[in-house]
Amino acid sequence: RDDAEKARRLFAEALVLDPESSEALIQHTFYLSWSIWTGRLPASKIQEMRRTAQRAILADCNDGRGHMLADMAEMWLRRTGTAEDMLRRAIDLNPSLALAHAELGSCLILSGRPKEALAPLEMTLRLSPNDLHIFYPIGELAIAHCMCREWPQVIGFADRALMRRPGYWYACMIKVTALFEQGDIAAAKQAFAEMMIAKPDFSRSYI
Repeated sequence: RDDAEKARRLFAEALVLDPESSEALIQHTFYLSWSIWTGRLPASKIQEMRRTAQRAILADCNDGRGHMLADMAEMWLRRTGTAEDMLRRAIDLNPSLALAHAELGSCLILSGRPKEALAPLEMTLRLSPNDLHIFYPIGELAIAHCMCREWPQVIGFADRALMRRPGYWYACMIKVTALFEQGDIAAAKQAFAEMMIAKPDFSRSYI
């Protein structure tokens, strides 16, 4: 958190020096996105993120990252149709932008199209297999298979996500769901107990 606050100040200083710097706008928007995701911040902050991403697009319309970040805000506001269009634009501009493929997978999941989500999520793993945040697209693969009621695949991907981030409650709850649906209640309870050790502040409100 201390590092994030230092980053925020530096991005703000950069924007004072050059208010239309596309790179400074993109990096500041990345900061906002992480703050929103980790802090469960309200819609007003998501709208601020969207406005900053739109400024980045105006500063450099050919940088796929700006389109991707604007899409993330649209998706978090549950405007999945607009989000999908912008994500596909981001990927057209930069086909190697791994996070854009992951976000497209999430968007398709939120649109109720889990089978279509598999290909972009798998592309993310191929493009950036050692990413620090690879637990996120792996967890999305778990939920996509969960929506298709493919329980062994769910458990496999959830375990892979939890190996990368043991406190990732989202992946753990997907695993608990799959184990319960398979009828393995004891294993589901054990998985939940392990999560509470890794994530002791977990609350039902997260779900």
